[in-house]
Amino acid sequence: MALPLATLCEEMHRYAVVIALPADMMPSCNTPDRGGLHLALSADGRKYVLTYSEKGDPAVLIVSDNADQVLERVFDELTITLAAERSATTTVSRDHPFAVPQNPSDEQLHAMAIASQKKLGALQEALLAKLKPQWAEHQAARDAEQLRHIDAMFDR
Repeated sequence: MALPLATLCEEMHRYAVVIALPADMMPSCNTPDRGGLHLALSADGRKYVLTYSEKGDPAVLIVSDNADQVLERVFDELTITLAAERSATTTVSRDHPFAVPQNPSDEQLHAMAIASQKKLGALQEALLAKLKPQWAEHQAARDAEQLRHIDAMFDR
């Protein structure tokens, strides 16, 4: 473990400012778990542990002694939420809230799923690129895999 937890939390907050992440989206850090994302040290104090919990049932997202890996996972989680929020505010309007056709065909659903994933992926990658270009590259690879998965679902 290269950084004390308090230092890692400070670095996490500096990154959050760069992408204008709302404070209420930030993980609890070095404090009691309040639900949502929580960053702490392992019982032996040698590794960082990132968890996510709802209703008191925590799921471990990553355990690592590598601060960069932990920060990447934190911002992978945070930027997908932020990208979805920003995507929604740019696509929903009073005049045309949802452009979903009545009884869409499989081809239309496929095209909508691909377009949605591409838009969301591009927004998330842009946010991550502001923090670390390498994180955006990793996300681009995950996004490409997700697009292949969507294609495979419709090729059945």
